[in-house]
Amino acid sequence: MISDLFVAYNPAIVTFPSTQDEIIVTITISNYDNLSVMGEVEKKKEIFNNNVRIDVSNIVSKFFNDIRIYFNNNRFFTSQLFVLRWQLLLEPDTNIFIKNIGIMLNAVVQVGENPDLTLQRGTFRTHFKRLKKYNGYELTVGVLSYSGVNNFINNVQVIDDNGLLPPHFCVVVNDNDTMLVLNNSPLSPDLTGNTGEIITDNLGNIIQVNIPTDHYSEVRKYVDLCCTPSNPFYVRWVNQLGGYDYFMFGKRQTHEYKTDKQEYYKPFFNDVQAITGTTRMFYMEAAENITAGAEQVTNDDYEALHKIIYSPLIEWYNEKLNKWIEVLVDDFDITKDTWNNTQSVEVTFNLPDKQLQV
Repeated sequence: MISDLFVAYNPAIVTFPSTQDEIIVTITISNYDNLSVMGEVEKKKEIFNNNVRIDVSNIVSKFFNDIRIYFNNNRFFTSQLFVLRWQLLLEPDTNIFIKNIGIMLNAVVQVGENPDLTLQRGTFRTHFKRLKKYNGYELTVGVLSYSGVNNFINNVQVIDDNGLLPPHFCVVVNDNDTMLVLNNSPLSPDLTGNTGEIITDNLGNIIQVNIPTDHYSEVRKYVDLCCTPSNPFYVRWVNQLGGYDYFMFGKRQTHEYKTDKQEYYKPFFNDVQAITGTTRMFYMEAAENITAGAEQVTNDDYEALHKIIYSPLIEWYNEKLNKWIEVLVDDFDITKDTWNNTQSVEVTFNLPDKQLQV
């Protein structure tokens, strides 16, 4: 049975009764607030045993795209890459009016796991136990908001420009953030000593306490402020939970340039003295690969990083262009040794095809 908040890449079956031989089902896809309709799909469905079955996930999953809406002074944003709203209606002429509405997340679960995400509200959507922030580099984390109550991130209430609480949103991590606190009630001011200094825990994290309320709930995500390596290769990818994950490869990279499928032709000529050659190129393909590595990767980070190979979208931050560029994983060379506390990782990325003058 599909719930109001469901993953988009596992079967999401809607079943309803009908006495017709066949029926027209209309599914409308929109932004979570239903203010921007992205598409409408009609399906003609046959009736079996007086029931209609339709898999909504096969339709919704084709509409994900990275259209962002920022709010709260660009501290948060929603993206159609991660969350969409669907609405299902029966053909009015059938004299049966059935309406289903739900939210789907760009996520997937494995065998034995529950695709009903209503049970996972109030969670950060990242595989990394701790986030790593590099000064000047983007870092965001997805959040499934608490349902039906106020949501706060570091005492800032999450509410979009239309006064709505998004079911899913992303937090922009600032360069000075050492901790993200998601809760359904505001926190007290930072604890300070007699002379006004801020009290921290043994890890240097600011200590905040909640103002007591009924049904208070809170989760925290710690952020490590890291130095940028001398050979940075920064990637992000859409993870399986409904958010971005990020990783900085700090080991030196190797670049490989390849050409393939060259085709030539021999042009006609009358005067051998006037030409400069007898063969010209008609077609060629060229590719560039970058192999990036990292050492001393903790086992926790390894568990998150190795899932990059399952991502539908991987991007590399091109510092010359100051923008994200799509890449593909060509080779992933890693063997986890459970005897060791850290691992070494090496990944080969295929960059976009070279644009040529042939």
